[in-house]
Amino acid sequence: MEEYKKEIKDLFDKENIEKLYFDNILIRENWAALHYRYRREDKASKEKSVGDRMQFLKLEVKNDVLKIVACWTQ
Repeated sequence: MEEYKKEIKDLFDKENIEKLYFDNILIRENWAALHYRYRREDKASKEKSVGDRMQFLKLEVKNDVLKIVACWTQ
């Protein structure tokens, strides 16, 4: 999880990212999968691009509180 957090921080330091909209969110047992489309701009070059991503979450409930215990993006 710490490695993922560092990757995201590094990405946001280099790019402005705007999530446009979620296509799908699927939840089954303790897993969730999100598909979303986004637009981004490189802060240095000002180059703009669009794309889509899948994000996967592993969830856990402790003391009636839902927490994300693992997350990765493709």
